[in-house]
Amino acid sequence: MPCFKPNKDYLWNTTKRLIELNGIKGPFLEIGCGDGEFTELFGGLLHRGTAIDMSPHAVRTTSERINGSSTVEVLHTELQDYSPVEQYALVIAYDVLEHIPDDTSAIKKIANLLKPGGHLLFSSPVKMSEWRWDDDYYGHIRRYEQSEIDGLLNTAEFRIIEQWDVTFPVLWMMRRLYTRFIKPRSGSQSMKERTMDSAFETAAGSGLTTRIIENLPIWPVLMATQSLFKAKNYGCNTLILAARQLEADEPR
Repeated sequence: MPCFKPNKDYLWNTTKRLIELNGIKGPFLEIGCGDGEFTELFGGLLHRGTAIDMSPHAVRTTSERINGSSTVEVLHTELQDYSPVEQYALVIAYDVLEHIPDDTSAIKKIANLLKPGGHLLFSSPVKMSEWRWDDDYYGHIRRYEQSEIDGLLNTAEFRIIEQWDVTFPVLWMMRRLYTRFIKPRSGSQSMKERTMDSAFETAAGSGLTTRIIENLPIWPVLMATQSLFKAKNYGCNTLILAARQLEADEPR
């Protein structure tokens, strides 16, 4: 439920806590800026950075949202085509890797964009047993098993600093319910189009019922309950903070 407001609010609060707990500074690179809501927040928190997206619509929307910020640059490009003049202290990739056919090349590219000791902050759907029709709707290629995440990060010499569940039990249960009782919706025709649309459209729909549910006053209590389970691995999405190994830490 990437566009569901309580999900986005919870993910941001969790993200902010991770960044502050680990003393992470800018500059940052956000891969897949989508509607720009997080870009604006990252800009306020980390002050200087770049946001990229392969969707012209996402680039326009993000540029309009940050309203000509002099500290955040927004570019229309794909990850593998991006060649910056500097390395970053933090790379953010929320709901990105599951869309990329060659995720090994992608993670190595990300490592090269980071300063030694820099951080990667990413979220991803997990567990193929959690595959539902909304995965097809959003253009997912995969859901990661934990061993696949570990192997992928190892190929680029990342080590996990923190890994938090960001869906169980509240958002996990809601997804179970809507994918069971709502008729499967058809997304765009191509996987690329589904990927570009996924930042703007929710599989559960965006009608009046969704808006009412999003604004129920009980959400702070529900999310406080969900935070008690963040160290578990029961849900359907994970949030990971990983660090690029310093040269002194690399195997000899």
